[in-house]
Amino acid sequence: MQRYCKAVAVVLQTNMQRGCKQYAVILQTICSGTAKRMQ
Repeated sequence: MQRYCKAVAVVLQTNMQRGCKQYAVILQTICSGTAKRMQ
């Protein structure tokens, strides 16, 4: 799960560095919360 989330965040940051930094941070936060719940 974490690997997938990190990959998505990296792709977002690479493709749209300026516009999607906030979105990537939000996505990572959601993924971190989800990963903790699944563990």
